[in-house]
Amino acid sequence: MKKMCRRVSLFLAILMMAASLGACGSNAPGAGNSNAAGSSGSPAKPSDPPGEKRITVGLAVNALDVFQTEWRDIFVEVCGEKGIDVIQTNADGKVDKQLSDVEALIERKPDVIVIKAVDSQGSVPAFEACEAAGIPTIASDLLVDGYDNTLKLGSDQHVLGLMQNEWYVKKLDADPNFKLKMGYIWGSQGMSTTYDRYQGFLDGLVNAYPGRVEVLAEKVCNWSATEAMAVTEDWLQAFPEMNAILSQSDEMALGCVNTLTAANADFDNFYICAYDGSPEARQALREGKMKATVYTHKRSAVEVTVEHALRAAGGENLAGQFVDYTRDVAVVMDADNLNEMMTRFGITD
Repeated sequence: MKKMCRRVSLFLAILMMAASLGACGSNAPGAGNSNAAGSSGSPAKPSDPPGEKRITVGLAVNALDVFQTEWRDIFVEVCGEKGIDVIQTNADGKVDKQLSDVEALIERKPDVIVIKAVDSQGSVPAFEACEAAGIPTIASDLLVDGYDNTLKLGSDQHVLGLMQNEWYVKKLDADPNFKLKMGYIWGSQGMSTTYDRYQGFLDGLVNAYPGRVEVLAEKVCNWSATEAMAVTEDWLQAFPEMNAILSQSDEMALGCVNTLTAANADFDNFYICAYDGSPEARQALREGKMKATVYTHKRSAVEVTVEHALRAAGGENLAGQFVDYTRDVAVVMDADNLNEMMTRFGITD
C-alpha cells in the first residue's frame, strides 16, 4: 500500500512539473505574441527595449509643394533612423484644416507636435490647443505672432528674401547703367512667410535702388509651374520691356523658363532668380536659363528640428526660445559656385 502511495505521489509530481514547464514556455519571447501590422498595412515595429518608450512626433505641415514634400520626406527618414514614430498631416494651405489636423493629432497623444503654420496669426489656435492638452510644440520655419509658449525654430524669411536679391545686387553694382524691369511671382498671399520674403525683396532691392528697379507686375501663382507659365506668357505680351522675374519658388520659376524657352527668349538678357535649389533649378543654372536660387540644405534643417523635438519630448522646456538657422543651412547658388556648393553639401544630380 505504501509503495502504491509513493508511486501515485511520484506521478502527481511529474504532472505538476510538466504543467509548470508548459506555463513558462508560453511566456517565452515570441510565443503567443503577434506584432501583426494593422489595417493600414504598415510593417510591424520591433519591440521596445525593456523600460524604454518609443517617441512619437506629430507633424502638421502647411502645404506640400515640391520643397515641403522633400522636407517632409527627409523628416520622416531622419526620425526613422532615430527610432521615432511620425504621425503627419497636410493642411493644403488652409488655416481651418490645419486646426482640425492638429486636433486630430492631439487625439493620438504624441510626445511633441511640430507645426509648419499656414499663417502666423491664424494658426495660433492650433498651438493653444496643444498647450491645453499638455503637448509641447515646435513652430517650424513659419513663426507665429502673439504666441510665445512654443519653440520657434527655422529660417528668417526676411533674410531669405534679401538673399534672393544678391545676384541682382551684384549685377546692379557692377553696371551703374543697368536697370531691372521686373515681374514678381508670389507662392501665396495667405502666409506670413511669403510676406516676409517679399519685404526682403523690397528692402534689399526695390527700395535700395530707386529709379533702377521697377516692379512692372506681381501675381500669385499658388506654387504652380502651370500658373506661372500662363502668367509669364501674359507678361511677355503686356510688358515687352520686362527683363527679370523673381519667383518665391523654383517650381514656379521653371514654369517661367518653359514659357520663355518656347518664346525663344534671350536668356543672356533675361534674369530669373528663385528659391529652393531643386535639381531642376540647378540644371537651369547650368543651362543659363536661371541666374540664381537660394538653396536650403533641408537635411541640416531637419536634423536641427528632430534634435529639438527629442529634447522637448524628453521633458525639456524649450518654450519661448527662438533658434534661427538661416545662415547655417541656406546659401545662394549660381552658375559660378554651383559645383562648390554641391560638393559642400554632398549633393549629386
